[in-house]
Amino acid sequence: MMIDDPFEKIAETFDWIHTFRGDIPFWINQAKRNTGPVLELGCGTGRTTWEIADASVPIVGLDLSMAMLRVAESKRKLHPEAASVILKLADMRDFNLGIKFNTIIMPGRSFEHTTTVEDQKKIFVNCREHLNEGGNLVIFTMGPPDQNIPQGVEYLHKSVLNPNNGNTCRLYNNLTFDETNQITTITQRLEELEANGSALREWNYPPLKLRWSTAKEMDELGKEFNFKVVTRFSDWLRRPYREGDRFMIYVYEK
Repeated sequence: MMIDDPFEKIAETFDWIHTFRGDIPFWINQAKRNTGPVLELGCGTGRTTWEIADASVPIVGLDLSMAMLRVAESKRKLHPEAASVILKLADMRDFNLGIKFNTIIMPGRSFEHTTTVEDQKKIFVNCREHLNEGGNLVIFTMGPPDQNIPQGVEYLHKSVLNPNNGNTCRLYNNLTFDETNQITTITQRLEELEANGSALREWNYPPLKLRWSTAKEMDELGKEFNFKVVTRFSDWLRRPYREGDRFMIYVYEK
């Protein structure tokens, strides 16, 4: 049975609009903390994958979106020294690679695409099965959203450049929050402008649902599946997490 790919329309422009400044050095550092290959869950377009591979770390990237993996694979020719990268189509809630890793990472808010606690638990089960003893699981996720953001109203989120031609693009967001289920539904529209400021073209993306977590939930997930919380960061500079910080970067140890 074919499954609709919600990233089919966004894959082409994903790297333009979804970036976290300063995150790549952090993930490279985490990948190098242990020897052996790294498993990246939700690798998407390979933005992080290829940078880690260029740092001489063997890596396997797993994603459920064929469209995103096509973009990731298209970058292989740009990284001739990282030819050993493996990109695999699979669901991070249910996969069996037949090998174990010393490090598993989840950059890019991939954890939030699992919108139920039950699915999050399935990820922890699979990670435990694919980690060696003493190995690390590193997850980036976000806490509750800023309640000052208006709901159901499109607003200009940021301006970015089309890397193919240098044109300015404007990214518009429209958010709604389901407090009961801790779900943010985000609908985005990207508008590319000509030099004179007139609209050249636009991309309308299908709504995506992301589940936010609390620090208590992340602590309890680790405890339930016998992971020790090694540390918690609030940003890519490794500053300690403080209650209420939006960024949560958890480093667990099996």
